[in-house]
Parts: sequence; structure tokens; C-alpha cells
Amino acid sequence: GVTADAGTSGLGAVFIQSRSEDDSVSDTGSCGHQHQPLPGMPEVRCNGPILGRIHHEMTRLHDAGRMVALETDNRDKNDIVDDDDKVIGQSCPPGQLEAMIDWPAALFHERLAAQLGVVEAAVNLARLHLGLPADCLQAAPAAALRPSAAEGHRWMEAAAKLGDRSAMLYLARAHDTGDTEGLVRDWDRATHYYHRALASSGQTDREGGYDSLDTPAYLLRARLAELYLRGGYGLDADPASSSEIYGEAAEEAMAEGNGKLAAKYYALAEEAAALVPDDEEAVE
Repeated sequence: GVTADAGTSGLGAVFIQSRSEDDSVSDTGSCGHQHQPLPGMPEVRCNGPILGRIHHEMTRLHDAGRMVALETDNRDKNDIVDDDDKVIGQSCPPGQLEAMIDWPAALFHERLAAQLGVVEAAVNLARLHLGLPADCLQAAPAAALRPSAAEGHRWMEAAAKLGDRSAMLYLARAHDTGDTEGLVRDWDRATHYYHRALASSGQTDREGGYDSLDTPAYLLRARLAELYLRGGYGLDADPASSSEIYGEAAEEAMAEGNGKLAAKYYALAEEAAALVPDDEEAVE
């Protein structure tokens, strides 16, 4: 069923009661049910919840001006005319076309898509609200979007839960440095997202998409090890974990041909190991 509730955007947030992730999405990211193709028709594999993908495509159509019907007297000879003799958004200058786009409708579809588990939609909304370059709806006016850092972080967290590594790294770095508006410096949260990003490297997200780490894994591990070594901002110092992670970073750096950095990490691993209490070493 579909129920509407008031939301920060002014359009209202729509919550969809759907099947569980295990039922709707397989481990490979394809839709949960396998259908036999009709005779003579190719087999179609879909990524993510079908209804969500439809809403996301509706957003793209709005963003491209394909949902704008122009009067026939503005028609260009190359325009495609529908059954009602109306043009679908092709014969006016870009600026005029953007003014005619139904931005609230486009944002409505994108929010629905994100709530239905479409990773790209969640990332797109997060980036729009945070003022970062976005995949679509970049021209949406502020009056329609009502940008909010809190809303952006909410969508970024949703994208991270759906397996988007760029979202995980954004949140890890934001909580690591404390330089992001609306997010406090929280090393416990930072290590959580660093771990998730590293663990998911080389895997697909919920919809079967793949996005590689934008920073070598050994650099992320080294930063993670440093946080465990220093402690603070909600994170207990853990030299044993730091030593182990520095060792992993050293092995990865060596495998990548960066022997100088590997030697540095091995040395830091030994320094961290020296700080491990004797009773903890005995337990190990």
C-alpha cells in the first residue's frame, strides 16, 4: 500500500510497503523472480526494484524536458508530435524549457525511486541537497528542491545502506574530519563507514552496480589504523586493531609496488603492537 506523510520537502514523503530485500533482490543484484522469455523475445534482466526504476526514468524524462507539451504554433519542423498534435519539449530554447519543467513532479518521482531502493536516486538526492554535482535535476530551482544538509545526509546514509561506496566514503570522511556542515566529528562512525567501504570493495551494490574506491585501499586502511591508534571523538583507542590494520595496509601497498609506503606501515604496525597491554597479548 502507499501512504503519504508530511515531509521536509513540502511534497510529503511517501512510504511504500514492499517485500523484503531478500525477496526482491538476489545476491547478484537482479530482480528476485526469473521469468521465461516469450518465444522469439530476448531474456530481460532488470536491476533493482522495477517500480523504483520506472520512477527514476520518469525523473530523467522530466529533467530532459520530455514531459513538457508545447503548443503547435511553436512547433519546429523536426519535432515529434503526439496524437494530440502537441510537441514534447523540443522547439524552445533551453532556458525557456527549464522554466516549463514540472520540477515538483520530477522530485516526487526521484524521492519515490530512492525510497523504493534505487541507489542512483538516493545518491542523486543526497548530492542535490548537499550542493554537490548531481546526475540529474541539477537545474531544479531551490524553491522546488528546498535544499537541506540534514536531508542530504539522510539520503547519503540511505545510499550507503544500499551499498553505494561513494556514499560510505563521503560519510566516513565527514565523520573523520568534522568539516562537513551538519555532521559532527565522530571517529566511531567514521571507522564504521571505512570498514564498510573496504569490505564492499570489489562487490556490487544492491542493484548490481559496481563503483570502485576512489582512493587506494591501503591508504584508507592506514587512516583507519591511525584512528584506532589515536582514539578519541567517541572511539576507544585499540592499538591491537591498529597494528593488524597497518599490517594489512603494508601488504596491500607492497602488492601495488609501493615498497617505501609498505615499509612505513610495517614500522607503524610494530609501534602500535608495542602499545598493546601485556594482558591483552596473553589473551591473544
